[in-house]
Amino acid sequence: MSRSTSTFIFAPFRLDAERHLLLHHDQEVELRPKTFEVLLYLLQHPRRLVTKDELFSKVWSGSVVSETTLSHCIEEIRSALHDDAHNPRYVKTIHRLGYKFIGRVSSPGVPEPVVVAAVKHQPVKALLLAPLHNRLFLTLGMLFLLSIIILYSIYALRPRAIDSLAVLPFLNLSAQPNQEYMADGLTEALIARLAGIKGLRVISRTSVMQYKEMKKPLPVIAQELGVDAVIEGSMDHDSSRVRVTVQLIQARKEAHIWANTYEQPLSDLWTLHDQLAQAIATAISDTLSLSRTAQSLTPVVPRAYEAYLKGRYFLEKRREESFLKALEFFQQSIQIQPQFAAPYAGMASCYNMLANYDMQPPPRVAPLAKAAANQALTLDENLAEAHATLGFTLMFYDWDWPRSEAALRRALECNPNSSESHHWLALLCMATGRFTEALQEIKKAQTLDPLSLIINTNEGWLYYYHRQYDQAMIRLNAALEMNPAFASALIKKAWVLQQTGKKKEAAAILDQVCVLLQNDLNARAWYAHALAFAGKPDSARVILQELIDPEQIKYVSPYLVACVYTALGDGERAWNWLERAYEQHSGWLVWLALDPKLEPLHADPRFQQMVQQLGLGRAH
Repeated sequence: MSRSTSTFIFAPFRLDAERHLLLHHDQEVELRPKTFEVLLYLLQHPRRLVTKDELFSKVWSGSVVSETTLSHCIEEIRSALHDDAHNPRYVKTIHRLGYKFIGRVSSPGVPEPVVVAAVKHQPVKALLLAPLHNRLFLTLGMLFLLSIIILYSIYALRPRAIDSLAVLPFLNLSAQPNQEYMADGLTEALIARLAGIKGLRVISRTSVMQYKEMKKPLPVIAQELGVDAVIEGSMDHDSSRVRVTVQLIQARKEAHIWANTYEQPLSDLWTLHDQLAQAIATAISDTLSLSRTAQSLTPVVPRAYEAYLKGRYFLEKRREESFLKALEFFQQSIQIQPQFAAPYAGMASCYNMLANYDMQPPPRVAPLAKAAANQALTLDENLAEAHATLGFTLMFYDWDWPRSEAALRRALECNPNSSESHHWLALLCMATGRFTEALQEIKKAQTLDPLSLIINTNEGWLYYYHRQYDQAMIRLNAALEMNPAFASALIKKAWVLQQTGKKKEAAAILDQVCVLLQNDLNARAWYAHALAFAGKPDSARVILQELIDPEQIKYVSPYLVACVYTALGDGERAWNWLERAYEQHSGWLVWLALDPKLEPLHADPRFQQMVQQLGLGRAH
């Protein structure tokens, strides 16, 4: 018997195509099925250029695959072969064209050695019956083995139930980087559409956008996001038409479930995004046998939609100047089409964040947020973002707990995949003394947005307010592992350190935050509090005078000033600034009953009265 020509040897590796094995010496090297097929095809055509199109045709016949998928396969091959892309021994990249296997490959046809077993002297009848018995046992053994293989194949290849997926950021393949908002807009439109499929968990935009510049294998991404499947695609366009390629992939095996390509005129971007999102959602829901909720959308004027997309692009940057830029584009969108609901919700989000981040006084922007959210709901009562932003304003500005909770729960009825609604509902539950329910809601938010820094940080914040400092530190450190320079997590970690007696360490972290945020006044307020808390009152007062200077044009929340005076032991001035915070409807007062930094004021009857006026019960 000769050795099969399906064996390829390139020392110290051996690939057996029939057994689907790659061996390094005698050790099996694991490769995913499509990666194995790419390597096999390269080995079958050594020392010649294998184009990308050729690999797509041979390995993914009948499926639409992006170059990212092929690049992942090549990276995995190089990793398995311990190859270097810059100085390759096996696989060489031919720029823009394809790949070439440059190693020496042999497919031996050497006869297998014959093993002769010694046979003891037996009676002639036994010798004659032995081959028959051997053949019988061999046949039965082969049938048993075959049945095992068939059963395993049925199990391994059966369609797996998919109840969670992530839409990875669409690639912008055009030569115009300033058109990035178009690809981002399609990603967001598709996420919104898929969120309407009943029984399907869809990962939020915040988490998926972190993979925009990353090159990771799809199974790794799926594991990090906790999903069964991913959607990836690309968008390319010229001056008149756009071409979008989309594929649904079962991530564990990188098996393609569905794929399609769409090409449409570029004249109406809203219609393009809407029709593409609807077609993809329909195809996926049909493929997965899931039902979709009805979505009725009012047609949008193209220029209004383009301005709205630009507004969303700047809103997600989360800086004061970007919020103001986003507001300009949302207002442009409304001027073009006043009946378009989405930009009103976008404006409400901008105003809420300007107040929440202490960038603008709440009385200046919070009423604008509420008015914009209400106008959005007048135009589209089912717009989840508008309900959520209204709930946020009702909580952090009006302190209207029942109406805020009703708005957030209505948002979740409209979109069960809204991570921000679960997140904000968790904060409301915590503020109103429902710690267990708060943890349940923050966990739901994490499931939908696992890579969100603020959601992971605020889980630690909830434990901080519940005085579970060990758990708080674990959660905050986990968030900082994701991004060591995330200011919110650093600030809250410093607060935990203060409550566990590590006052100098807390002050050092907040000093670091001041540098990180380029002497942001709110950061300096927390640094002044830390200095006072650590027994450095003179240094704290230097910063405090800067904060309360009448000529100071930047907004500083009176609540923060009250915390500094509390740490300095000046309860009367602390109380005066708390009254100012109450007059300005500071969002920080949501935590008045829980905040350990204000515990020295709890004995003051005025403090307890304010807690009751806020509807928060008694202080912790």
